[in-house]
This record gives sequence, structure tokens and C-alpha cells, in this order.
Amino acid sequence: MINIKRILTSTLVIAVLAFTACSDDDSSPKEQFSFDGETFTLKDAKIYLTYDAGNGTHLYRDYFISDGTYTNADGNDGWSMEDYDNATYFIGIELAVPSEEEIGAGEFPQWSNWTGVETNISYIYFESGDGEDEVEYYTDNDTEDNSPVIVSGGIEDGDTMTLKFNGKLMYYFFNGTNWVEETVSGKFYVKGKVNDERESGGPAKVSRRTSVKGYH
Repeated sequence: MINIKRILTSTLVIAVLAFTACSDDDSSPKEQFSFDGETFTLKDAKIYLTYDAGNGTHLYRDYFISDGTYTNADGNDGWSMEDYDNATYFIGIELAVPSEEEIGAGEFPQWSNWTGVETNISYIYFESGDGEDEVEYYTDNDTEDNSPVIVSGGIEDGDTMTLKFNGKLMYYFFNGTNWVEETVSGKFYVKGKVNDERESGGPAKVSRRTSVKGYH
């Protein structure tokens, strides 16, 4: 009886541990970009840091998430599909803090128009596809949503960085007749090592987010 009890106890312990491990796996956020029923996996994405500067009131950095390899071939510091090899999408995330502070982990409410904003700021831009199949999601003040990009972990080269967001973005797409905009809800989550691709030296540049597609 003693041996049987020991066997049963051991079996129960193993089952509990296995269940716990499965539960932990199930509770982990999925690395994906999902809005309005459309989902893009970010599981094999890379995180690139391509640019940093200041505009007098804020210091900002441009981070990009893509399944492609960053080359900056188009010279837009990541704000163009042509800046990547073999990419099916890219996400640009600009993070900014008041100029007297340092960028680090924290919450960055999204703003399209930064005028008069004295807090942390984020701007989000997603692009995938080509021609009439192209889709874009981006921060726009018309969504009336300042939900934050939440950053945890490190932000420097080689650091493990986590970015997540749950809120509203503007959705730009071709509906078969016209290009239209709609406000949609969704979220994204990604975790990976930062690849610092910033070029040293050179003149300061205006944030690329202000000229993406010519209207954002």
C-alpha cells in the first residue's frame, strides 16, 4: 500500500506540474499585431533602433519591428518597405520623452499632433502589402484615443525589449472602389533583442513620421 500511495502521489505531482506549465504557456501573450480581425504574427520579428534626435521639447527614438532585414536602402530610416529586404510588414514606433528626461521603460500615450504635449509620447505606423493590397494602421488624433505603448525591459543594443499596445488606430485600405479610413480597435505585443542600426554623426533630421505617405 505504501508503494502504491507513493506512485499515486508522484503521478499527481507530475500531473500538477505539467498542468501548471501548460497554463503558463497559455497565459503568455501572443507575439502578434491584431486589429479588427486581421492578424500578423510577430513571432520571428526583429526590433531595430534606427534614429534618435530632439525637437526642442522632446527627445525621441525610432524603433521598428519587421520580419525583414533592415538595410535603409530607401534612405527613410525604416519608414518605408523599401528600407527592408524580404519584409512582408513593418511597424514604426516613435517614442518620445520631455527633453529634460531620458528615454526608458514606461508608458507612452499615442499622439499624432505633438503640439503642446508635455508628457511622454508615442506614434505608431504599420504597413503591409503593395498596390491595392496595401494596408496601413497608424496613430491619428481623430481616433480620440491616447492609449499608451507600454515599454519594458531594455532599450539599448542587445537588450531584450518588450512593446505592447491595446487601443485604437486609424485603418487605411482599398475597399474595391476607393481608399478609405476607419477607426479600429486591437492590440500588439512583441518581445525581442534590440538591433542598433543608427548612423553616427551627420546633420539632425526632421522626424520621418511627419512625412510617411505624405499625409500622416
